[in-house]
Amino acid sequence: MDIGTIIKTEKKNYVLRFDNRAYRLAEKISGKALTSLKDGINDLSTLLLAGLSGKHPETTIETVDEIIDEIGYEEISEILGEAIKQSPPLQKRISRELNEISS
Repeated sequence: MDIGTIIKTEKKNYVLRFDNRAYRLAEKISGKALTSLKDGINDLSTLLLAGLSGKHPETTIETVDEIIDEIGYEEISEILGEAIKQSPPLQKRISRELNEISS
């Protein structure tokens, strides 16, 4: 089972995990389809908030801002990309596609 991606800050370590609940929350917050969440600071913040909220329900947009300010846009983008690749819904899709190719 995927335990998530660790984000280390000076104040705290966070677990970032993308499951279906996180994806639904990102769409609800942004008002956009998940596939449209790729441009801009608001989308980055929304994805980070949604991915943190499962293990850290107390997380606010202000907390997300603090994390991004400390770590930076480029590193957060890389962390989000890796966490999304590891997400259970995406891993199952990749596994199915690989099975279809090898059949």
